[in-house]
Amino acid sequence: MSQQTPQPRNASANRPAAHRHTSRFEQEQQRQRIVIGVVVVGMLAALLILLVPYLKTSLWDPSRQVAAVGEETITRGEYTKYQKLASNLGTDPSVLPQIFQPFRENPQQVRDALQSQQQQTGSNDPPEVTATGLDPMVSAEVLVQSAARAGITVTDNQVHQKLQEYLYPAGAPGTNTEGTATPAAAVASPQATETSNAGQATAPAITPTPGAPSDEDIEGFFKLLSDTLGVSQADYQDLVVRPALIRERYQEKNVPKATEQVHVRHILVKEKSQADKIVRELLDGAKFEVLAKQRSIDESNRAKGGDLGWAPYELYVPEFSKAAFALTKPGQLSSPVKSDFGFHVIQLIERSKTRPLTEQQRQQVGQKKLSDFVEEQQARLKKEGALEIGIPPTPTPAPTVTVVPVE
Repeated sequence: MSQQTPQPRNASANRPAAHRHTSRFEQEQQRQRIVIGVVVVGMLAALLILLVPYLKTSLWDPSRQVAAVGEETITRGEYTKYQKLASNLGTDPSVLPQIFQPFRENPQQVRDALQSQQQQTGSNDPPEVTATGLDPMVSAEVLVQSAARAGITVTDNQVHQKLQEYLYPAGAPGTNTEGTATPAAAVASPQATETSNAGQATAPAITPTPGAPSDEDIEGFFKLLSDTLGVSQADYQDLVVRPALIRERYQEKNVPKATEQVHVRHILVKEKSQADKIVRELLDGAKFEVLAKQRSIDESNRAKGGDLGWAPYELYVPEFSKAAFALTKPGQLSSPVKSDFGFHVIQLIERSKTRPLTEQQRQQVGQKKLSDFVEEQQARLKKEGALEIGIPPTPTPAPTVTVVPVE
């Protein structure tokens, strides 16, 4: 009969006291590590919550794509810079001397003027991305890329030289002191005329200082724009000067110095029945200039008997141009021509196959050709899927909930 060794009821009772103390110490350390970890995670989470708005505004928003033209993108940051320029200086580089020359005499005065203008326009806040705001930037990028396809390119050095000419037009050889052509718009007389940059800010008016600028002047000027508007010299050259120079080169290449023109006069009325009656009276021997002074609603030339002077095809609205250039013999009348302005009766006075264009006409013709070119290229890029406009959707406002107390 074998004997069994008796086992202790509680094995832990035989463990050394030091081992039990060590185990409790380790447990306490583990609890402390957990507490510290929770505190650290909480602090990091709180810091992240505080940093998110800053990171969004400073890093994510500026790099976010708002449009793409071919392989090139337009970012939110570029859009903001362009809008700040448009609101405070305008985006016509020919106005730069109006603020650069005064800056050389009194930088603080210009700084104060810019800061005051920003407060008035509210341009310190990030602008909302809109189709209207994006359109000139998209058009400029379409022009740059499409002009390159047509063999019109400019180098960085040429862009920099053009910037210097804009900054100091009186001191740069061969400078175009007239700046870039402004858009042409059809008026009641069907002939296009120059218009101002509507919605564009103008530089603060301060008396300029003569004298060629130094490199330090230019560097200091763009340091001011960077401090006040967030726009560096490189930004200004890419956003404003490069497209302006390419527009200039496109017009030089595509606008002739002489072209076919017609010299016509017209009578503008509201109703076709009125135009039909005028045609009958003219065919019966009435004098054109007399009827124009009596009945034309085009006040810009009514006193001159409806005389519009010489103009090329591009400077009239399409319906008017088609009818006017269809006339071949002096004194010949058109049938009533409908346009957005009303009904025209046109008479040819004379025409020329190669009449020189005035400088104003060249600018207007160039702007029209340029506008048509960009529009055609935008349509092509859209068709190819190479033009993307990423306008954020307008947020839907939360519905208002009215709580009606229960009686």
